[in-house]
Amino acid sequence: MQGTDVILTGRQLNFGGSTDAWIARLNLSGDVIWTSSWGGIRNETGRSVAAIGPGAFVLAGTTNSDVPYDVTEARHKDNIYLVAFDLNGDSLWTRAIGDTLFDRRCFAMDLAPNGDLLLAGERATIQGSSDAIACRISPTGTWIWERSWDLGQQDRLQAILALPDGFIASGRTFGSAAQQDLLLRRDPNGF
Repeated sequence: MQGTDVILTGRQLNFGGSTDAWIARLNLSGDVIWTSSWGGIRNETGRSVAAIGPGAFVLAGTTNSDVPYDVTEARHKDNIYLVAFDLNGDSLWTRAIGDTLFDRRCFAMDLAPNGDLLLAGERATIQGSSDAIACRISPTGTWIWERSWDLGQQDRLQAILALPDGFIASGRTFGSAAQQDLLLRRDPNGF
């Protein structure tokens, strides 16, 4: 929320079956001021929006368009997707962060006290198995660090809250004891 407006994100389905990250700016009465979408030839999803300055925002989510091709699996891995935009919905910069080693998916974001972005999500090497991750990224999309937690077969962080002395993240873990809640508290460096 900025002033008297709300910015939402998600995804929109395209005619060819792919998805684009979608955003909308609405006033508090629910009237649409504008909508926009970003995407490539495959899939993008928006999961979170944070204000990074007066009239500037970042959308965080997942993409598998315009990312490195993994020849061993013959596919494009999911990468963290970041798009900075202004109050008019115009793009300021776009980043896809990842590699061919892991699928990386972002589900939540918060702004750290120093202005960095804290991201929460999962990384996976094979279908059905994932580790929870938290990442710290500069306000211009530069990678600072990533931390992972392997607590079961499927681990995922779905919410993150920045604190003056670090962050709290929550999600789920699924292992031999069935699905359980996952709650982490870490310092500013993710330890």
